[in-house]
Amino acid sequence: MEQIAPLRPLPNLVFRVLILGRANAGKTSILQRVCETTESPEIYRRVGSRFFGRREEKVQLNPTSQRGHHTITDEYIFANHRGYVFHDSRGFEGGDTKQWEEVQEFIRDRSRRAKLSERLHAIWFCVPMDQHQRACLDIETFDKICPDKNVPVIVLFTKYEAFKSNMQFNLEDAAEEKGAVIAENIEELTQRKCHNFFETQCLSKIGSAPYVQLEEMHKINQKCQELVDATMIALNPAVISLMLLAVQQGNVELSIRLVVQR
Repeated sequence: MEQIAPLRPLPNLVFRVLILGRANAGKTSILQRVCETTESPEIYRRVGSRFFGRREEKVQLNPTSQRGHHTITDEYIFANHRGYVFHDSRGFEGGDTKQWEEVQEFIRDRSRRAKLSERLHAIWFCVPMDQHQRACLDIETFDKICPDKNVPVIVLFTKYEAFKSNMQFNLEDAAEEKGAVIAENIEELTQRKCHNFFETQCLSKIGSAPYVQLEEMHKINQKCQELVDATMIALNPAVISLMLLAVQQGNVELSIRLVVQR
């Protein structure tokens, strides 16, 4: 059962991100790497109505609670990095019509908010590559994410290390079945096969959209700077870019890159 804790103070400046992706896409690990923490996020939910007053309350989830108790409107905040506010689609499946409607309605609502702090600033669309054939189906839904094209969508190809390992195993198994000997270096062949598959089956379907290839995000010492950089580049209005820069506390490299880009 859910328990309600006291209201938390709202930060003056936040950068709001919606993270999409099916279950086990590595979303939580990515958020932890971005915020450089191993802790679980705090979850906040707006309750009440506009007639009787709305307030934001912390939600304590019982360990036996189902993941479905989370909603896309819930706000995920890490205690050590309150500049980010995340929204999680929670096990988003591309073929679920009801979920699509919920996601698109949330994006439309949040992209039109008058207050900059309440507006949705970026969408991170996770496509796990550990099952690369299924990843092709996930990426087919890319154009449906933000029909109004008013919020930048960055594609995160997660578990890329598993994709490369699986491709190498498939090549080795195929050669063994045929009784053939792989003449060239197996790592070079794997790299070429992965590159060809990624170019033709994945990148061809997202056009010029920004993307990153993320590996080993489950490791606590792994960094996620490439994702922050890609998000910065995808942001058009200068004020939004500066908001991301502000919440990236003490990131000198990012500051320098932004100056050079401007």
